[in-house]
Amino acid sequence: MLIVPTEAECLRLLAEYRFPEGAWTHVTTVAAVAVFLSEELKRAGLPVQTEVVRAAALLHDLGKAPGLPRDVDHATSSARVVAGLGYTELVEPIRRHIVHSVLDPETAPRTLEEKLVYYADKLVARDYVGLAARFSDLKRRYPQDATTFDRCWPLAESMEESLFAPLGFGPVDLPRLLGI
Repeated sequence: MLIVPTEAECLRLLAEYRFPEGAWTHVTTVAAVAVFLSEELKRAGLPVQTEVVRAAALLHDLGKAPGLPRDVDHATSSARVVAGLGYTELVEPIRRHIVHSVLDPETAPRTLEEKLVYYADKLVARDYVGLAARFSDLKRRYPQDATTFDRCWPLAESMEESLFAPLGFGPVDLPRLLGI
C-alpha cells in the first residue's frame, strides 16, 4: 500500500522541523511546477503518481532544517528523515534531486516521479526562474562547483526535452500556464 503524506501533512512536517522561512517559497513553487507537469503527463497517458511527486517536491529540502545532521548532503539527509517517518515512496525522488545526481547512473533520476522533482527543482531558485537562469544562479552561488554544473547542464536539458516530448507545449510556456 502506498503511504504518502498529504500536502497539509507535508506542510506540518516542514513547520515541525522548523524549515527555514525563506525556503518555503522554493519548495512550494517546486511542488506547483512538478504537480502541474505530473498532471499534464498523466493527461498525455503516462503513468505518474502525482501524490508522490507533490509530497517529494514539498519535502525535498527538508534536510536543510536546523538541527538535522550535516554529515551528508541535504538530499540524503532529507531522504533519511522521510524514510524514518515511513514514507519510503518519497526516498528516491528526494535523494535523487540534487543537481549532480545526473552525472552518476547509480544516483540519476530514473522514474518520472524522480525526474519531475529533479527538473522542477532546477527551474526554481526562490521563485520560478527557468532552467538556464537556475544553473547560472547555482554557478554564481557556488563558483567552486561551476565545472560540475557545466557537466550537469546538458543532462538537465535532455531531461527537459524528454519530459516535454509528450506534451503540447514547451518549457517556455510554463510561466504562463502556471500563472507566474
